[in-house]
Amino acid sequence: MGLRRSQVLSFLREGGYSVVFLQETHTDPAAEASWRLEWGDGAYFSHFSVCAAGVATLFSPDLRPEVLGVAEAVPGRLLHLRVRVEGLVVNLVNVYAPTSAPERLHFYQQASAFLGSLDPRECLVLGGDFNTTLEERDRSGTEQCPAAADVLREIVDRHSLVDVWRDHHPDDVSTFTFVRVEAHRSCHSRLDRIYLSRFHLSRAHSSSVRPAPFSDHHLATVTASLCAERPGPAYWHFNNSLLEDAGFVASFREFWLAWRGQRRAFSSVRRWWDLGKVRARLFCRDYTRGASRRRDAAIGQLEREVLELERRLAVNPEDPSLCGACREKREELRALEDHRARGAFVRSRIHLLREMDRGSRFFYALEKRRGAKKHVTCLLAEDGTPLTDPAEMCQRARAFYATLFSPDPTDPNACRVLWDGLPTVSTGDRDRLELPLTLAKFSEALRHMPTNKSPGLDGLTVEFYRVFWDVLGPDLVTVWAEALQSGVLPLSCRRAVLALLPKRGDLRDLRNWRPVSLLSTDYKIVAKAISMRLGSVLADVVHPDQTYTVPGRTIFDNLSLVRDLLELGCRDGLSFALLSLDQEKAFDRMDHGYLLGTLRAFGFGPLFVGFLQVLYASAECLVRLNWTLTEPVSFGRGVRQGCPLSGQLYTLAIEPFLCLLRKRLTGLVLRELGLRLVLSAYADDVLLVVQDPGDLAR
Repeated sequence: MGLRRSQVLSFLREGGYSVVFLQETHTDPAAEASWRLEWGDGAYFSHFSVCAAGVATLFSPDLRPEVLGVAEAVPGRLLHLRVRVEGLVVNLVNVYAPTSAPERLHFYQQASAFLGSLDPRECLVLGGDFNTTLEERDRSGTEQCPAAADVLREIVDRHSLVDVWRDHHPDDVSTFTFVRVEAHRSCHSRLDRIYLSRFHLSRAHSSSVRPAPFSDHHLATVTASLCAERPGPAYWHFNNSLLEDAGFVASFREFWLAWRGQRRAFSSVRRWWDLGKVRARLFCRDYTRGASRRRDAAIGQLEREVLELERRLAVNPEDPSLCGACREKREELRALEDHRARGAFVRSRIHLLREMDRGSRFFYALEKRRGAKKHVTCLLAEDGTPLTDPAEMCQRARAFYATLFSPDPTDPNACRVLWDGLPTVSTGDRDRLELPLTLAKFSEALRHMPTNKSPGLDGLTVEFYRVFWDVLGPDLVTVWAEALQSGVLPLSCRRAVLALLPKRGDLRDLRNWRPVSLLSTDYKIVAKAISMRLGSVLADVVHPDQTYTVPGRTIFDNLSLVRDLLELGCRDGLSFALLSLDQEKAFDRMDHGYLLGTLRAFGFGPLFVGFLQVLYASAECLVRLNWTLTEPVSFGRGVRQGCPLSGQLYTLAIEPFLCLLRKRLTGLVLRELGLRLVLSAYADDVLLVVQDPGDLAR
């Protein structure tokens, strides 16, 4: 079922359909999660059983209408969604009529009663598998249930509905959506249709029937203007499916080796690297255009051949040669779609999260699924004025983050107090951390990096680097060596795309969006290599009551401690309070000078601190608002959420403050156990254990 689901969803994504009515989904509530993980949040279901019926209405990621209401008028048979698309209210009714004649009549009677409850002033789209035809030219043979057809005809008339395909093709008598080809005969009918309110018929520009390789029914499509056209993506993304094309892989290797030959013509390896990635993008685009044209031409030709054979079968339904040829062409078309769908299935396979509190996952993995496609329609200006103009919203977003990432003065005396008496890494660990980052270390880092992640501004993915690592890896080592000497990374590595993920609260307020840096993969390879080294010593300098990003510790340690404290308090009558501390924009306000000073106070050596200085030197970000990128913003403070190092750096940065709390607060003393509990921390979420009222004053 998983492969078939991926095949269907891949086919629909490739087709670029905004709204999809699916019938015979054979789903139950347990299957919904798998569908939504592959498709996204815009999926609505009405179930019957895993063996029969079931309908689903899907919205593409590009179209996220406001859903005003959902109704399962007939479970597994009729699903109604009332939505608003840019001011237009549309009733979307997805139909799957029973194949049994008596059941079909009863179904249409139920459908008629339900549709009668809809507001006749609103646009109505009625589509699906009706298992009934209203005209003789739409079928071979006779209508099996004329009574059901009469009820459907009454529905169409009462609601002023128009069969869009028939309106566009009034003289076509040889196109059908269901063709059963047997050994020596065929039967055909146009069971799948889309009806639209007559008043809105002018919105429908075209309609077609397209073979669907995964089904014995064809796809009925309508192109209509219900909303404004979506602009293109904010920046280019490499298409990982190209890596399955042996021709592309061989061609790119040749291209890059030739480009390497031009390196000496550049005064800086970093400039050569930046321009090389631009050339790589152009190479991939050119190759993709050619490959897409070839693939689309092959699929289009097969679709035309299938339709032509079906037209000929309508005239000669018992011609064995036509039946055989039609089956053969259908199989060829199905094979092409299978090949594409298998790639999508592998790429979209869902793995269990083994470490729920990994930094990047804890902060935004769940929100990402829910909100990565969230469209910003309004932002509040600094004075609270609503802004809806796209240009004004971009200016507001840029100004907000320019202010947020501008450093504030730090108090040297406060820093000295915080840094006093911190634990330090051992001499051996300090020396090991400062060893050069070699090709082997970068290779190990790349192997440990997760795939299927959004790329940075250059668009190149982890999968891309893995396939071409033998030619790109040595060059990245050279680029890093020059960056260490000069103190600054290539421009493409310094710039990040700042994606905004929604939090709770009024989303017109930019404070209620979490900024996540989409960094280039080459930057993340370097950062990951450093992170793997840093992770090996974190537990030596970070107290056990802080669990964030420290190997061997999880958020469940914090939860277990709180649970045990509450049980202990109830059992022994202990009197204490739990006080929660939180910092607004904690990650985004971290001063870089303070961070580097903290690392030195923990005993990290100058070379290792220098690694981090290079990563943050002259860093910039471009805010992505809907499908637009702002002008660059200087990243003067904060740790980049999305960087492999961000969680570890924040854990080290807040540890001096936590050490000060441990020194100055009494906490909860359990003499029988020989324990003193002062706090429990997970990143900036700090829970203080207070028994002495004097602790509150301190």
